[in-house]
Amino acid sequence: MDFFKIGDSVDDFRFSFGFADKAKAAAKVAGIAVANTAIFAGKAAVTIGDQAIEQKKRLEEEQKRRQK
Repeated sequence: MDFFKIGDSVDDFRFSFGFADKAKAAAKVAGIAVANTAIFAGKAAVTIGDQAIEQKKRLEEEQKRRQK
């Protein structure tokens, strides 16, 4: 999943008038920021998990070599 683009939402916030429009635009920016953070955390967790599995395999192979 790709990250959401926040630029258009920031522009909406910058050019909005009145409290209701500003609040709506700010909520949209905050929502995109939260969604992008969740996407990043998911991608990082997958990468870390994959690396942990690879490291575990390397350690097991090293232990087998040392036992011989």
